[in-house]
Amino acid sequence: MNAPTPGKPVVGVFGHYGNRNLGDEAIVAATIQQLRQRFDDPDVVCFSLRPNDTAVRHGVETFNVRYLPQMAGPVRPTDAVASQDLPWNRVAQADVEAVDAPRVDGGLKQRIKSLPIIGPLATFAAGLLSKIAAAAREARFILRSAAYLKKVDLLVVAGSNQFLDNFDGTWGFPYALLKWAALAKFTGTKVAFVSIGAGPLEGRVSKIFVRSAIRLSDYISYRDTNSKRLVESGRPKVDGRVYPDLAFGLQYTRRPKTSAESGKPVVGINPMPVYDKRYWFEHDDTRYHDYIGKVATLAAKLIESNHSVFFFPTMWRDDAVIEDVLDTLQSRCDLPLDRQHYVKPSQQVSELVAVLQSADIVVATRFHAVVLPYHLGVPVLGIGYFRKTFDLMQEMGQAQYHESLDDFDVDRLWDKFLALERNRVVEEERIAEKTAAYHRQITEQWDTVAGLVRDRR
Repeated sequence: MNAPTPGKPVVGVFGHYGNRNLGDEAIVAATIQQLRQRFDDPDVVCFSLRPNDTAVRHGVETFNVRYLPQMAGPVRPTDAVASQDLPWNRVAQADVEAVDAPRVDGGLKQRIKSLPIIGPLATFAAGLLSKIAAAAREARFILRSAAYLKKVDLLVVAGSNQFLDNFDGTWGFPYALLKWAALAKFTGTKVAFVSIGAGPLEGRVSKIFVRSAIRLSDYISYRDTNSKRLVESGRPKVDGRVYPDLAFGLQYTRRPKTSAESGKPVVGINPMPVYDKRYWFEHDDTRYHDYIGKVATLAAKLIESNHSVFFFPTMWRDDAVIEDVLDTLQSRCDLPLDRQHYVKPSQQVSELVAVLQSADIVVATRFHAVVLPYHLGVPVLGIGYFRKTFDLMQEMGQAQYHESLDDFDVDRLWDKFLALERNRVVEEERIAEKTAAYHRQITEQWDTVAGLVRDRR
């Protein structure tokens, strides 16, 4: 990054983002909007899992959260590689280790391994060298990160589920958060954990890392009471406040509603790859296909009752799930399907907002496919895969329209949909009242966080 303009604050937006998850990208977009409202033309930089995508998507300079072989330094929007040319999953450990590893013929390697005494020694030595090389790369990355962070006044760890260890374990999110909090302490950069969600967070070391990172920070807030309880349980030295999800602060263009020809509510359905072996951390084909079947059955009921229905993803991983639902819908219900008619894709947050505004009711599994409709004033029938969905819907006064993914019943879900359809006007008013209160809380929190920059400068 170039040296910041004198008098110009430099704020970093940090998160495990960059995977084309538009719910997470809505948090980044909202954070950048809120920061720019409070400072005169600040320098905003983002710390991301996929710096190229983040640079292009948000038009800011970016730096990688973790060591990546193809990233030697910050990425500017004008220099970013087209996002579709990059791998989207976390760089595999094998790929990272292969960067500096000596090339050995596969057949020769197997022959060496098969030798008595020599084979086990060679395997041990290769593993040790690999770990030493990885540690050296991490050390170089830490030094480069510290040099970059010196120019940043405030590092905002922006919302979402940052306190978890079900994806990548202890050395994924918990280690990254502790590392960057420690680097910020070393460089004099203020750190704010803002509206963070927590869980699943099972590992003892994971909890130690997360709590240590918080103690190194200058500000901590959670997006729900259960997240606060999980992180702070038995730790009285930590006492963060609870504020709404940061996506409730997203600014957007309001669009007029268009009524369906049938006069019935337009329904948007968001499936998610829970238990899907192509994505989810816990694979279970039976539970995945049971979920697909139930979503397809609900969609069939809606179509047969003359509702306008469409499916929408909030992440590229959802596309294959939608295809599975449409396949099941067609085979079970013998319905002629024009797939383009039934799917509304989005590549940008603004496109997703437009899609959601075209719905009168949303049936959602992903968490931010619940958050964003509420933010837009659209009622939701939630199929929650983790407690965070129920917590939000209960806070919104909408708990009666929630079903748990693992045991939901289609008939019960259908009854709840009919109740939501009947009560839609009343629920829209209730949602509007609650989101107005959220907006006031969002403003209060960002004013407090902005004060950290002024303190540092």
